[in-house]
Amino acid sequence: MSPNGAHTPTVTVRMYRAGLGDCFLLRFHGEEGPVHMLIDCGALLGTPDAAKVMTDIAKDIKATTNGRLDVVVATHEHWDHLSGFIQAKDVFENDIEMTEVWLGWTEEPGNPRAKELKEEFELQLRAVTEAVRRWKASGLQPRLYQGVTEVVSFFGDLLGAGASTADALKCLTGREDAEIRYLTPGQKPFPVPGVDGIRVYVLGPPSEAEFVRRLLPRKESGEAYEIRLTPLRSFSAALESSEQQRLAFPFDEYYMIPKDVALNRAEDDFFKRHYGVGPDPATDWRRIDDDWLTVSGQLALDLDNKTNNTCLALAFEIVSTGEVLLFPGDAQIGNWASWKTVEFSLPAENGGPSKTVTSKDLLARTVFYKVGHHGSHNATHRAEGLELMKSPDLVAMIPVNREMAKKKKWKMPFSPLLQRLMEKCRSRVIHQDDPKDAATTEAAKVLSKSEAKRFKNSVRETELYIECDFPM
Repeated sequence: MSPNGAHTPTVTVRMYRAGLGDCFLLRFHGEEGPVHMLIDCGALLGTPDAAKVMTDIAKDIKATTNGRLDVVVATHEHWDHLSGFIQAKDVFENDIEMTEVWLGWTEEPGNPRAKELKEEFELQLRAVTEAVRRWKASGLQPRLYQGVTEVVSFFGDLLGAGASTADALKCLTGREDAEIRYLTPGQKPFPVPGVDGIRVYVLGPPSEAEFVRRLLPRKESGEAYEIRLTPLRSFSAALESSEQQRLAFPFDEYYMIPKDVALNRAEDDFFKRHYGVGPDPATDWRRIDDDWLTVSGQLALDLDNKTNNTCLALAFEIVSTGEVLLFPGDAQIGNWASWKTVEFSLPAENGGPSKTVTSKDLLARTVFYKVGHHGSHNATHRAEGLELMKSPDLVAMIPVNREMAKKKKWKMPFSPLLQRLMEKCRSRVIHQDDPKDAATTEAAKVLSKSEAKRFKNSVRETELYIECDFPM
């Protein structure tokens, strides 16, 4: 409350309890009433009763927003960030209007770099999916196979008959009631529609040529119809009969003998004797027919990392105080590191000089941090991220379900990161799967009485969510 008894305008950050996944609803004090922004809506594939959980969340979003989302942000194409748009499709399509949808430049149709990146992404995903299907049939290294399937599941039910993250994204890009905006780091800061006093800074996904070259093979000069055989394309070619596969052969086809022909030659049994085919299972180790499929494990991890590194990362500045709310999606180290190359120019005010804002400035003023990738070890930059957050009022939210993480044998949240978060936030770290008293009780051990009371009063919860207010 303000001194005159009026309610202090606030930004409310609501973290839905979706399991191991991201779903955040922001409520801003708007010029004509509350303005609502949804940032992601998903839960990890395999989450118990996921469709019911996400439908309950969507119904709560409808009730809270009176059936209207002013902005929907999709940070990146991972199932644990987008599944709700499929699982609660009826609610989102029939009961909730959307005014704007924000995506990173990597999704923009007609953008040449985005197009090439998307083609490589789709090629790699198809190759990994087909390789994993064949891998399952081979029975090779079952524990490694299980780990790789878990990585593939970040892109949806590709190994079953279910939906994919591409399907979920189409639920947003195909909407007729929403304007689609593609955001680029370094673009001129802009307001949240209908809100006076909030500035949006786009930090990622990186768009500089150097970063794109790191993700994509360099094009070689050549004829117009040349097929580029990168290592990825060669792997993909091995999975299907095509012109690319023939180009990848180490020898001309004249010198090749198909395996089934070689093993059934009437004139000799050379291949049977030396290829490990026969009644004695002790010779099975000689055959390496399917071992190459395990390479898909590294391809899957690489694809997962690339997707996280192309996250839409946003910083919301409360103009009156200069304080910043940071939502980096699941940005990994490459994405964070690119922020130092981004500068923002603000126009002059009251006859003063124009102002340049850097990511370092924004991080120093950050009072809220949505912890990336559920608190994993590789999604919060140390030197160029958390250590630059200097505000004594810093609060963090971790969208983690530790029971699910333990089941998956994932270290989430990562202990050294959590310890540093507790130090930087002075124990104001809110876990999705904890009651609010867990955070407020810990914070009361560190904060002054007035700070502890203010923090406790700013946090609320229900079975579906936990939320925190920040003054505007």
